[in-house]
Amino acid sequence: MHAKILLVLVLTSFTAGRMSAQGERQVQTVPIGDRETRVLEFDELKYPLIAQYAPSESEGVEVFRVKLDDQGRVVEAEPLSGNDLLIPDCLANLKKWHFQPNAKKTAIIVYDLRVSPGECHSASSVFSFRQPNLAVVTGCFPLDLGRTSEFARLQRSHFVSNSDIRVIHLSNQLKYPSLARQARDEGVVVLELTLNDKGAVANVLPLSGLPILIEACSANAKNWQFQANSERTVVLVYNFSLVIDDPGQVFFQPPNLVTITNSPIPAQP
Repeated sequence: MHAKILLVLVLTSFTAGRMSAQGERQVQTVPIGDRETRVLEFDELKYPLIAQYAPSESEGVEVFRVKLDDQGRVVEAEPLSGNDLLIPDCLANLKKWHFQPNAKKTAIIVYDLRVSPGECHSASSVFSFRQPNLAVVTGCFPLDLGRTSEFARLQRSHFVSNSDIRVIHLSNQLKYPSLARQARDEGVVVLELTLNDKGAVANVLPLSGLPILIEACSANAKNWQFQANSERTVVLVYNFSLVIDDPGQVFFQPPNLVTITNSPIPAQP
């Protein structure tokens, strides 16, 4: 009798442990929805000077996962993808942000840093934040007063470096989902792609975005081809934006940002 009770307890404990482990894995793979990300306060980021004076690789899309406390303050931030030169300033900036607390205590934030063509008379930049999680920083090249070619290189971490992302073939057939246009849904979708040894997409893991947009992006991403890298991983970012009288367009900005625009579908009277 005692042996049977012990066996039942062991099996119950083992089953509960498996269910708990499976539950944890499910939680980890559920993407962070745009409606769960609410930024209450942000700090404007200046374009990093070291990047403006760098001879190359001074632009990029930086993707971060942040952990929040009960008050929505950032307690930890980790880069998922980005440029070695840009990540430190973004990390320092992001730690000053304040979010509306959410049950998952986490958020995905994307910075898009681009340098405008031509030169200007000062190291200036323009910052704009687009809800729920896209920060755009546009810088300009200062007058060339002898840019230094010697600047500190950061030690590579576990993030996917933009220099490791080389697109061989992209699928630009993605269309703005009609239901999203009708609901006037916009926002950023972040996907983590696993590559095979030939650079083809073997698996797509959604990290952030609205489900209706994630579905379209995941199907699109499977048709991409990348140059194989040692990490066998690529972070791909899609930005959906509604513009009045837009005919529907797709723009690719290297190394990993896709912008999809269209006009909203008018509400039925």
